[in-house]
Amino acid sequence: MTEQPVGAPQTGDRLAEIEARLEKATPGPWGLYTQGRIVEVTRKPGSRGKPVVPWSGFDESDVPLAVHQANARLIAHAPGDLRYLLDLVARLRSSPPEEQKVWVLEPPSVPKEEEKP
Repeated sequence: MTEQPVGAPQTGDRLAEIEARLEKATPGPWGLYTQGRIVEVTRKPGSRGKPVVPWSGFDESDVPLAVHQANARLIAHAPGDLRYLLDLVARLRSSPPEEQKVWVLEPPSVPKEEEKP
């Protein structure tokens, strides 16, 4: 399987690629530990140590602490969120056609030139 670049358009194999990455990752649930400027994504929610990734990227001092915490929270929730979405797609695909709803995704509206600030 060839992994798609980040941000690549959706293809039929994209869900399988997401599933494969999720299965290879550290089992969850993951958690968030913060104390002062210490922000870690950990294997045990609410406790320090055993980080999911030993990485000091949240230590960059010129980024506001709230941004570090928001980024870490997103990462910590990613496995559960991905599992939820993959399961939802599987349920939708396996439901009888008469029970399926058509979901249309439209690009966000772009303001007209005269509406731009």
